[in-house]
Amino acid sequence: MLPLAIFIVVIDTTIMNVSIGAVVSDLDTDIGGVQSAIALYSLVMASFLLTGAKLGDILGRRRAFAGGLVLYGIGSAGTALSVNLMTLIIFWSVVEGLGAALLFPTVQALVRTHFDGTDRVKLYALIGSTVGAGAAVGPVVGGVLTTLLSWRIAFVLEVVVVLVALVQIRHVPTRMAGVARPKFDPVGSILSILGFGSVIVGILSGSRSGQGVLWPLVATGVVLVALLVMWVRLRERLGHTPVFRASLLKIRDFRNGVVLTLVQQFVIGGYLLITPVYVQLVLEYSALQSGLIILPMSLSMFVTSNRVPRLQDRFHSRSLLQFGIGVMLCGIAEVAFVLRPGVDALPLIPGLFSIGVGLGFVISQLNNLILSAVSVDQASEAGGINTTASQFGISLGTALAGTVMLLAFTANFGDLVRDSEVLRAEERAGVAEALVNDARIMSNTDLVELIEENPTRPELREELVRINTEARPDALRLALLAPLIAGLVGLAVSTRLPRDPADEFRPVDA
Repeated sequence: MLPLAIFIVVIDTTIMNVSIGAVVSDLDTDIGGVQSAIALYSLVMASFLLTGAKLGDILGRRRAFAGGLVLYGIGSAGTALSVNLMTLIIFWSVVEGLGAALLFPTVQALVRTHFDGTDRVKLYALIGSTVGAGAAVGPVVGGVLTTLLSWRIAFVLEVVVVLVALVQIRHVPTRMAGVARPKFDPVGSILSILGFGSVIVGILSGSRSGQGVLWPLVATGVVLVALLVMWVRLRERLGHTPVFRASLLKIRDFRNGVVLTLVQQFVIGGYLLITPVYVQLVLEYSALQSGLIILPMSLSMFVTSNRVPRLQDRFHSRSLLQFGIGVMLCGIAEVAFVLRPGVDALPLIPGLFSIGVGLGFVISQLNNLILSAVSVDQASEAGGINTTASQFGISLGTALAGTVMLLAFTANFGDLVRDSEVLRAEERAGVAEALVNDARIMSNTDLVELIEENPTRPELREELVRINTEARPDALRLALLAPLIAGLVGLAVSTRLPRDPADEFRPVDA
């Protein structure tokens, strides 16, 4: 039941990533619009997770879990019926995001509070394997359905999975005996929603418009988050229930684990934006071909996450985690190295495989290391904080990688236009104006169609296609620097984690 809920959330995101080209065409939008929807989906989760975690304590875990499933089902149904980008944003980004904000902290709290010792390790491994399975199945299922039928069918199937999960809802525990029902903190919830939302929207504006980050909005968000921390501390001192207990952040192992979660999800968010863009818009692969290209990463993550727990009797959990981060960074570096004009998908496979192996090590260890640092009565709030950091990291990674990608592409394209010996002066001016008004990465096929809307000389068309071909890989390679640098930061942070979960068996030092 619990892994099934995680499965539909994971497969949902991978389907959207692999179907991005078809979604752009079907909804008559552009890559920036769908990129905004993907980032907003994570934004909504990040903004409402603290509130969702508290609602799990107030309503009871079963009701919160059921509510999350219902919202997710409604969002999936609405996504399948989307007629434009706005309806996609409403149902996929917002409604599904709210559903996930209830599901994620509830699942983490249930695992921490109702399972102990080996059973908890196995369940974390099962959930990690489920994440891998969703990542493995999502690109292929999404590719097959998008190519043969429609990307919309995938979301119809999600509704079916939600209904199956709701039938089994009676097996989900309610609340822990002896734990008092907390009160809702409306001020803290509003501050968390506005604070995290302002930061992400301020950053996202750069990836959407190409004009850079809206720093005043980001600064406003930071101030609101600071006010949130002050507010919850005041509530704790007065003996009232805050949206989360700030005292949790005083637990060193938990605090460092949350930071590592944010950094690692930043890496994943940035990377998972760049790869589909390259495969679908540069190589112009179909959704099915894109899914098959990503499959080595997904399968290696699934197999690794299922096998790594067997190594815990021989190696410390922190060592397994650090090994995974290192392998993942090597994979991203390999992908960045081979992203060059004229390179097909085959050289990407070793890097994709390495990324999957690294992720398998990370997802099998990280949550258990983090949540074992808190007591069972703190599990719901700790799960909310940890998942907030996770989704906040994905949003930041997606938005910043997208911003770097678009700004680098605009700069590269503009430089190549200025250096062109084929384009005339008035043509250079026209291209420069188009970059300012509507900068976006597109396939050569779409570029040719755009040019042919205003018939011009063949030499102009051929030159712009050449420039587009050269400008895109360099921009994508530069954008991968963001997750690479973040990964190195994560590796440094991991040295401050405990060697093993607090209540688990520790191997004997050699």
